[in-house]
Amino acid sequence: MKILIKILIILFIAGCSNGDNNISKIMDKPDFDEIHLTCLDSIALPVISNMWHWKCDSNQLYTFSVQNIDEHFLSVYSYPNFRLLYRYGTKGQGPDDFITVNWANTYKENEIVLYDIMKRKLYSFETGDSLVMKTNIFNLAEIKGERLSKPYTMIHKINDSIFLMKVNMPDIITLEIVDLKNSRQISSYADLPQVKDTKRGRLSYLYDFNVEYRDSTIVCAFTNINRIEILQIDNEYNIVHKLTVGEKKLPEEYLRDSYGNRISFYRNVKCNGKYIFILFQDKKDKSTSTIEVYDLEGNGVVKLCLDQHVENILISPDSNYIYAYHQLIDCDIILKYKIPI
Repeated sequence: MKILIKILIILFIAGCSNGDNNISKIMDKPDFDEIHLTCLDSIALPVISNMWHWKCDSNQLYTFSVQNIDEHFLSVYSYPNFRLLYRYGTKGQGPDDFITVNWANTYKENEIVLYDIMKRKLYSFETGDSLVMKTNIFNLAEIKGERLSKPYTMIHKINDSIFLMKVNMPDIITLEIVDLKNSRQISSYADLPQVKDTKRGRLSYLYDFNVEYRDSTIVCAFTNINRIEILQIDNEYNIVHKLTVGEKKLPEEYLRDSYGNRISFYRNVKCNGKYIFILFQDKKDKSTSTIEVYDLEGNGVVKLCLDQHVENILISPDSNYIYAYHQLIDCDIILKYKIPI
């Protein structure tokens, strides 16, 4: 009888551990202390780009956009005085043109990484004061003989040959680690909360997210639910779940405001190796923005309340400042805030 009871207890525990996305590792959203920040300085960029991505090195700032561009999609500025040095990159059918150019993240100094889905190529470039030099080209066409024409929506460089890929397939969203030098997929991770939305007659995902990678830590900040996932890359390049912060019970449909618009939560995420900075998108308040700051264990550190509305954030190389991007009708503005932690 005692043996039977022990078996039942073991089975009960095992059943409980197979809940939604490591439910035992889900932490409640913390109650943050708030610090209100005033903009120290603002810089109007000479190129209006409707910026999608950006990066800051110790001596250069790069902005990337393929919307509303007159010629080039990459602008390179000096840092920290933001003087335009040069522009680069054209869309077209030529040998040096991009058909569907996309930005890939890298934290290596004086390097940018771009990829082209139509050409199935990934390029790394070394940047200087007046030129961009191509240093490596990877073929995205085949991995272990399988056609690699997946819809990559985010790519992060881990080292010179290994990359973290976010793949938005019609039936699932996954994170994959790929060795492009040796044309092989190392690992794949799909244990993320995902629900299909078919109410409008087309298949789409309710739980999409932005991804940040830094020093073996992956942060997934979800767009339409109040939740973040912190993952870890182990020594064999497997992705393992570390913890979740946010809602335990997830909605079955998009949350909408009184006008029927989707309620957005997290718009942008950055990590400096010590803290995670996540831009919270509040569509109700168009005058201010908030940034939730966590440590790598998912503990709430502070909520930074900016005095202006912004669309994107960047952490300075020395981690002393937050640069925030705000788009106006006639110019692009960069706002500078002191990090108080």
